[in-house]
Amino acid sequence: MNSLIKTAVKIRFQGYKHELTLKKTSNQTIMSDRAFSFEWVINSGLDAGKLWNIISDTNYLFKAIGHISVKENSLSKHQNSTGSSRYVTYDQLHRPEVWSEEICEWEAPFFLTLKRSYVRGYLKELTCSARVSESITGSRVTFSFSGSSRGLVGYILTRAELIWGMKRRLKKMISGYERAIREERFMRESEPLGFIPKKFQRKEFTRKLSEASELPALSGKLISLLIQADEQLITGLSPVKLARLWKEPVHKIVDLLIHAAGLGILNFNWEVCCPECSGPVQEAITLKEVTEPVYCKDCGTGVHVDFHSTLHLTFSPAPTFRRVSGKKYHLNSPADRPLVKLRTVLQPGEKRFVRINLDEGNYRITSNGTKGAVNVTVQKDGAPHASIVFSNWDLEDQRLTLISEPYLILRNKTEEPITVICEDVHPDNYYVAASEVCSLPQFRHLFPAELIRDKESISANNLTVLFTDLFNSTDLYSANGDQSAVSLVMNHFDVLQQVISEERGSIVKTIGDSVMAVFPRPIYALRAFNRAQDIFSHSDSTNSSIHLKGGVHSGNCVAVTLNDRIDYFGNTVNIASRLVDHARGDEIVISDEVYTCPDLRSFLMTKRRNVRIHHFDAELKGFDEQTFEAKRISLKNFLFS
Repeated sequence: MNSLIKTAVKIRFQGYKHELTLKKTSNQTIMSDRAFSFEWVINSGLDAGKLWNIISDTNYLFKAIGHISVKENSLSKHQNSTGSSRYVTYDQLHRPEVWSEEICEWEAPFFLTLKRSYVRGYLKELTCSARVSESITGSRVTFSFSGSSRGLVGYILTRAELIWGMKRRLKKMISGYERAIREERFMRESEPLGFIPKKFQRKEFTRKLSEASELPALSGKLISLLIQADEQLITGLSPVKLARLWKEPVHKIVDLLIHAAGLGILNFNWEVCCPECSGPVQEAITLKEVTEPVYCKDCGTGVHVDFHSTLHLTFSPAPTFRRVSGKKYHLNSPADRPLVKLRTVLQPGEKRFVRINLDEGNYRITSNGTKGAVNVTVQKDGAPHASIVFSNWDLEDQRLTLISEPYLILRNKTEEPITVICEDVHPDNYYVAASEVCSLPQFRHLFPAELIRDKESISANNLTVLFTDLFNSTDLYSANGDQSAVSLVMNHFDVLQQVISEERGSIVKTIGDSVMAVFPRPIYALRAFNRAQDIFSHSDSTNSSIHLKGGVHSGNCVAVTLNDRIDYFGNTVNIASRLVDHARGDEIVISDEVYTCPDLRSFLMTKRRNVRIHHFDAELKGFDEQTFEAKRISLKNFLFS
């Protein structure tokens, strides 16, 4: 029917008035697509970095603004693309909408955007974005929503759903997050809680956890957090994230969470992340359930598990302690990829200016359409900006030194769209890896069955291996007698266990007077050796009789189960064990690969007044035809050479 009608619609909220008037509009006009666009600016007392933590967690953000939980649609199984987007629908039967959702693009901590293309529903397209900028009081965030709806009814429903109460919810979320940061806690749960312990049970849980972990203050904080916090924020919780929130050392939080899991307060999961896009691709309850290769939907490739860099330990409330729904409100949250600081899509021939904020350290910039990477070092005296061209040429060996808040000019000179990613090269800044936790004595004691399947192995790449030994142990036994010497040696093991765990390492095994330990990075190994050395030099209990020597090497290993514990094999282990033979008392020998690590070099520079470095070529037993460049380091001398 082509009769003309006159329609007027008014929507009011929060003192604002939005009016739409259609005069002499035909049915064809009513059914045509209608564009919409609006935005809100909200001020915050937090800086951009802290504000980004909540904005980038879009799974929580969508819940906070009243979004309905979602799930992946069956259309995704028939998708021919390599996973650049996935089909999603609401987790409710009466909501028929289905949309294709692309992975977000972001420039941390300043910009985030996501796009949806609807297959069914009153919406046709939707783009949501958040832009954070500095202000006098802290920062301001601009939330923008734009897109198109199907017909007049779709337009009215869109505005009603997106506008009504939206700004109020966003402001409430930001102000609530500011309070949570001040109180060192997560956002509280807004929905009715499921089963949670009663007050007398909470006290009992706190008491048991305090006794087990010997961390009474943190035990009480953890119990309160697990009861009060929003379930989206404590499901799949990384110990590093909690350590940052409470400003505590990571090893303390790991110890606390392991004991909480032993008491049935928490469950732990093994999460496998894709080495290309850093997104989660698999979860397993036990190590023996970890399989490979695993398919990454976002990259469209098979992923091989790495015991050190891609297999991480996360924690969630145990159902007997607190029942959580397991609902998801967004499936492609940037918070699931904390290593990735920049993700942007460039069309063929496109040039884009981006701005990101990076902590001092090392990063890698790559694209899915070109080979190689640009290696970036962030330090105070770096360049303020850089231009990177992506073409069919290899990016290998390109290196940049930038300041912490650089401007980048990105250009795509290929004939295809590319996705550019800038990511932190150190996963230990965000996760606790399997290699870090599986050899901890408390973990082995509480979960002795957490082992790799028999006769199978898992790669452990870029692992740092430390071997220590006692210098001239024969003299130690001769001077002190067997009984006293054994007591000193056992005490020396206790000291090493403590400092190694505090530096995020773990002792794999002891061999006579020697210790083999693994670390996420060389700097941790060097600091652990230096701290142990200082303790032995100044402690009355050791009578200054203990003199350590050590060897450190980093590289690729293989993790296996041997004698009911995790062990490591490969040339990296062999080289580290041979380097210790070239050290004298109170010295540590490191390979040239270790010496090139920027954070280790910075550590040595801070101690340049009492360190001696001797460069030499080492011939190692078992490597007869090879010569290794090595550095013999003494941190007790007053000469730098």
